[in-house]
Amino acid sequence: MELFAEDICAKNGITYNPTYSELTQKLRRINSALGIWDDYEFARRLYETDVTQRYSWMLQLAKDVEDPSILSDIEFFKERSIWEAFLIW
Repeated sequence: MELFAEDICAKNGITYNPTYSELTQKLRRINSALGIWDDYEFARRLYETDVTQRYSWMLQLAKDVEDPSILSDIEFFKERSIWEAFLIW
């Protein structure tokens, strides 16, 4: 949700003070390694994926990516608590 909020504000010229920038940067790195969408589209698709399925969704997307660091960024989100996931994702 935080990533989507950042990108909506950026797209619409709205000033936004990010709270979880370290975590959203991990999501941006994942997206960059995937090379499929721009950050806005990735954020939208992540937002539309059920919170309980987001980890699996990202793993599925990353299965053919050659950059091994993407997996450590994805694993980071597996370890987040469900409450924190609602705020960040």
